[in-house]
Amino acid sequence: MKYIKFSIYFIITITFFYLIMNLNKSIELVSYTLVSFFNTLFPYLLIFLIINQLLIKTKIIYFISSLLEPILYKFFKINSKEISLILISILNGFPSSMIYGEIMIKEKDLTYNQVKRIAPIFFIPSITFIFYIIKAQLLPLHFYVLIISLYTPLLIILFLSKKESNSKYIGKSIVNEIKNSFSNFNYILVLKEIIINSFQNIINILGMITFYSLITIMIPFPFIKGLFEFSMPTLEILNSQYSTLIKTFLILIILVFSSFSSLSQASMYMETTKIKFKYFIKKRITMLFLSLLIFNLILFLYPL
Repeated sequence: MKYIKFSIYFIITITFFYLIMNLNKSIELVSYTLVSFFNTLFPYLLIFLIINQLLIKTKIIYFISSLLEPILYKFFKINSKEISLILISILNGFPSSMIYGEIMIKEKDLTYNQVKRIAPIFFIPSITFIFYIIKAQLLPLHFYVLIISLYTPLLIILFLSKKESNSKYIGKSIVNEIKNSFSNFNYILVLKEIIINSFQNIINILGMITFYSLITIMIPFPFIKGLFEFSMPTLEILNSQYSTLIKTFLILIILVFSSFSSLSQASMYMETTKIKFKYFIKKRITMLFLSLLIFNLILFLYPL
């Protein structure tokens, strides 16, 4: 552990002196990161953060999830509230599973064990980033291989973790809970709380993206950059001269690993969700192993 801390401090120190010596380049990078963030991520991120918190506060998300509960509870032993966290995580991408896991614990909708089971598995990129940005720049067959390799391990690990679950089937009783939430709903107070929480989360996310963008300023390889901060390097790989197969392979590794930036964002919520970092990393490594196994199996059976 001492060697890891020393390595981190050493890298940060070297990067700091490099940034001071190349101040103009550093300012340009920060400006580019901020402009890119506010032009692309900020608008839909803020909207999704507000809408999703409203769905949780009003319990409407639980009604939507209750429609899926009969099937998913049978196969994965997850109830409508756990399904809600999964849906939000898929829509928003990392670190949503941790952000909303914390919110649902505070609302007493989920227990610590339920969040511990779901959040590390569904710590994945947003469906918008995958289907809007990546899909547009990959050939259809390669994109489908990426999707299968990315999402199939989620279902496998969720199925294998059934033994950890003590979740009870909720069913139609969720309707009464929704009615009660509306009867006691203070719109002004809740909206104020939601807006403050949303901006706090956005500031945390922006800070991490900017910090890791600066750390990677000395790294010339997009793939290595992607292990630190995934969004911009993924675009670099998509626009590179690599073959489409290599692009797909590199992007898969980056998205499953999720980057040090995303992991740092997740760590902000680990104390309140009682999820240990070591446990979280083990889940990511398991996911990466399964994703690469499935990716290679597909290529073996159906060479591209």
